Amino acid sequence: MMKIFADDFKAKLSGTPTLAYCLKIERKDSTLVYVTNHFEDLVFMGRTYRRLPGFLPSDFTLDSDGTVVTFSVSLGYNDWFTKIDLLGGLYDYASFELLIVDFTNLPTNLNSPYQAFIQRGRVGRVEIYRNKFTLEFIGLMGLLKQTHGELVSVTCRATFGDSRCKLNKGSWTGSGTVSDVTDQWLIFSSTSDLSVPKGGGQSDGFFSNGCITFISGENNGLSREVLLHTYSGGTHEFKLFLPMVFAIKSGDAFSVVAGCNKTSSVCKNKFSNLINMRAELFIPGADVMSQIPDY
Repeated sequence: MMKIFADDFKAKLSGTPTLAYCLKIERKDSTLVYVTNHFEDLVFMGRTYRRLPGFLPSDFTLDSDGTVVTFSVSLGYNDWFTKIDLLGGLYDYASFELLIVDFTNLPTNLNSPYQAFIQRGRVGRVEIYRNKFTLEFIGLMGLLKQTHGELVSVTCRATFGDSRCKLNKGSWTGSGTVSDVTDQWLIFSSTSDLSVPKGGGQSDGFFSNGCITFISGENNGLSREVLLHTYSGGTHEFKLFLPMVFAIKSGDAFSVVAGCNKTSSVCKNKFSNLINMRAELFIPGADVMSQIPDY
């Protein structure tokens, strides 16, 4: 059903400069962020939209019926959008809601004739630069145009420890302290006892393809995938897929989850979890399916 706007609000949509954008974002950690391009905070419907200088949605793409499909926001880092939060993935695929309101006659409910609902959807591409960032916002129609689904695969499609994998991550997590940094960004080592409750951890490659999370130091709360884990002479060494945001230092504490390369042999022999593996191990390939009898 088409929304009916108040006549004076429609006039302001035509050009009177008493309108403000109001953006709500729910991050992956469930934190709610409310910002506006107005010159002061706006409070309505129980929400406080904080003034954010420089905030202005741009690069709108429209569907054939005029529906907003995508738009973007470029800003310098600030109290609401910090570099560490963006690098930590807290805004990846976060949900959003964008409104236009008349700041001289703020709405009291979602059906108010003094607001225009622009779009809701998810954050798409996140681009991070030295002094600024850009977020792409994809509306509901844009999301519907994306291809969703899973492909048949001999490797597992579940994420380690999720509801489909059914393993308890805590039972496969060890903790330790950095004792020596070989490379400030890529490799560090630890002499900690990284035994996990389920057993293991003190063996070469046990944490390869796992995930390490820092629980102290400048990288506190940030995680990275482990490319390679080696264990020799009582020392663990980790090489990460991507460098940490800040320099790793001796004394930094961390937790690390056992690695799973999503193959049937690891699922069976390392985790005894083959029954929950989300893969198709015995589907015949094209060569088998195209065979004909040899008379």
